[in-house]
Amino acid sequence: MYPIPVKDNLKFEKQNQSFSVNVLCKFDHGGYVPLYVRKERNRPHHVNLFLIGPHSHQHYMWIKM
Repeated sequence: MYPIPVKDNLKFEKQNQSFSVNVLCKFDHGGYVPLYVRKERNRPHHVNLFLIGPHSHQHYMWIKM
């Protein structure tokens, strides 16, 4: 099932030890809210994702910095 649910990011990180992931979404009243934040940032690959769409059709968008 794609995309993976936010709650499964920890499982993904355990299976992929070189990656860390953060997930953000837009707050109903403006601004942004972190849904999942990885405290360990010393992994070789760090990815910031933005979750968009209603619950039935959600998608992740890569935040490139």
